[in-house]
Amino acid sequence: MASSTSGTSVAVFTCLCFFFLTFADQQQITVKTGDNVTLQCHHRGGDIQLLEWRRLNPEEDVFVCRHGKNDCSTPHPSFKNRVELRDPEMKDRDVSVILNNVTINDTGTYECYVRNSSTKPPPQLFNTTRLTVTDSDQQQITVKTGDNVTLQCHHRGGDIEHLEWRRQDLKEEVFVWKHGKMSDDNQHPSFKNRVELRDPEMKDGDVSVILKNVTIKDTGTYECRVRNNKTKPPPHLITTINLTVVNSGAAEHGGDKYGGKKDGGNKDGGNKDKGDKDGGDKDGGNKDKGDKDGGDKDGGDKDGRNKDVGDKHRHLKLVLTVFVSVILVGIVGIVCVTHRKCNGHFKKNSDVSLPDEAADQEPT
Repeated sequence: MASSTSGTSVAVFTCLCFFFLTFADQQQITVKTGDNVTLQCHHRGGDIQLLEWRRLNPEEDVFVCRHGKNDCSTPHPSFKNRVELRDPEMKDRDVSVILNNVTINDTGTYECYVRNSSTKPPPQLFNTTRLTVTDSDQQQITVKTGDNVTLQCHHRGGDIEHLEWRRQDLKEEVFVWKHGKMSDDNQHPSFKNRVELRDPEMKDGDVSVILKNVTIKDTGTYECRVRNNKTKPPPHLITTINLTVVNSGAAEHGGDKYGGKKDGGNKDGGNKDKGDKDGGDKDGGNKDKGDKDGGDKDGGDKDGRNKDVGDKHRHLKLVLTVFVSVILVGIVGIVCVTHRKCNGHFKKNSDVSLPDEAADQEPT
């Protein structure tokens, strides 16, 4: 009896593993800011009653369709007017969506859930996609000791409530602006009285800062983070800059013409408009980039890697499916053989004991 129960439990566990291997696809996609990306998903079953695309950590509804294709919306404000079905008709059960003009803040794990006419609530998970967005406008700056350098950053959105400049290897901040003024409460001592806003009014979203009289110790990776009245804490990453400071005699011009000017000397190396007010790409990352041909050019497939990964995943799933099926059949066989042996042993013992009982009763 115990053997049969154990075998049944193992069989149920194996079936669950088989289900997740078969129905939960996973993808890894890396794109640059300003690109359009296709989050792929195909459902199996009847007519769609509910489609949900969600992002985890924090959990947000990215795109929702109820009662088919005619009632779709983007509940979260950060995705408004940026998400659409790749195929509005959802032909061949294609419920993939296109996320347009991605930003660093779109990095995360996305899940595709579907409930159709042949399934019961809640919706079933059909696909998980890990999306990584890298900064296409990451700056590389080299200056000489003693120069002033402008660390450029432009933000797009509502009114600024909190601005932070950080260096990745430091716990304290390089520069902090909050409640309408600069704050030095958590500023690293080495940056005190050396950092200021390029434009104190922050017009046109210019949150660039000037770092004065740089030293070798200022070399590092700097991050510009902003929270406005339309975003939740913590501040979101906008720009990353790799700053290298060399001795004044090591390079004639320090790599760029910074020369110690008040605005950081970024005559031709800083590019004031490098923040890209229009989203980092003149055309917003090429809106038609691989949308309808299913080639997923905008989904990290610019070099064909997504196709190769997909083939490898399908091959791996096939191998695992066959392997799990063989194990499942073996377990069922063992359970059946064990069950028959137990029944045979019981029957044999029963047949032997019956004549003795009859003999005991005969004299009476």
